[in-house]
Amino acid sequence: MPAAPYLVRPVPPFHIHRITFNSLLIILGGLTWLLVRNMVYIEIIGFLAVFVEALLGMPQFIRNFRLKSTEGMSVKMVNLSFRLNS
Repeated sequence: MPAAPYLVRPVPPFHIHRITFNSLLIILGGLTWLLVRNMVYIEIIGFLAVFVEALLGMPQFIRNFRLKSTEGMSVKMVNLSFRLNS
């Protein structure tokens, strides 16, 4: 059943996404340049990197859990993931 047209939010043009991404890149890059000697800031960046990497597998995990199956999972992908993360 398709959603009602008034419930669908229009997607902004691509240049809005590009401007937002570049702005965040400049702001966070400048902040990192200023705080590169602050160990707490560096530890937070490291934690966030590990946390985001851990979340990358969640969609596949949720799909497998709902379907109660690992059909479609590549053995090569699983082996490569374990080897690269250890």
